[in-house]
Amino acid sequence: MQTKAGTLYTRNGNFRVSATGQLVTAAGDPLLAESGPIAVPGGPVSVSSDGTVSVNGALAGKLRIVEFSTATAVTPAGGSYYSAAAKDAKPALGSVVQQGMIESSNVNPVAAMVGLISAQRQAEMIERAMSAFYADFNRIAADELPRI
Repeated sequence: MQTKAGTLYTRNGNFRVSATGQLVTAAGDPLLAESGPIAVPGGPVSVSSDGTVSVNGALAGKLRIVEFSTATAVTPAGGSYYSAAAKDAKPALGSVVQQGMIESSNVNPVAAMVGLISAQRQAEMIERAMSAFYADFNRIAADELPRI
């Protein structure tokens, strides 16, 4: 995308159409196609799996989807933005865009913590029940078995 700091990259796919008719990030920074910002005239917007943006079936542009080698220095630039040298951004091969999907955690941390606490308490109750059972078993074994 194009920002005041120059071209930056993001994995955050939460995009919208601006008042000026451009496809922009949540912060209002325009997304870049191969030829520049993506202009979106009025109408329903669709994005295909290869990143092609269409409005009412007409091509509006193609998202510039890139990848970086592991040796490339991609540095955080604030928020969900990253900076890297333009020469290090290679076209992504095999990447798939899914319209309407946002990459995020599929776990509710509060619900997960409640589940963990509940499981821990159940384990403690079972441990206490087993301890009581073994204590009773040992007492019965010590008292009753010698009589047999």
